[in-house]
Amino acid sequence: MNLLILRFLKRAILKETLNLNDFQVETVYNLERYFKNHWLNQFLDLKYQELGDLASKIGAHEGNLQAVHRHLQNLRRLPFLVQEATEDSVT
Repeated sequence: MNLLILRFLKRAILKETLNLNDFQVETVYNLERYFKNHWLNQFLDLKYQELGDLASKIGAHEGNLQAVHRHLQNLRRLPFLVQEATEDSVT
């Protein structure tokens, strides 16, 4: 699948599922570039007070970063999402 189409689909999923605006979606892409693999866990493990420093490092607006942090924290409340799978979840 074309990389541009994948990026569009990812953007749409982020916006609709997590109720993020365009600026917050861009912040998610900045986080992914900054942290690389396991970016979500690394980002969510940060304390709220640490977000200001991170915002300046990745070139994001601190308010957008805080909003993204709040929205993504909701994912941790879902019982079917785990950090490490203990078995093959596909079969």
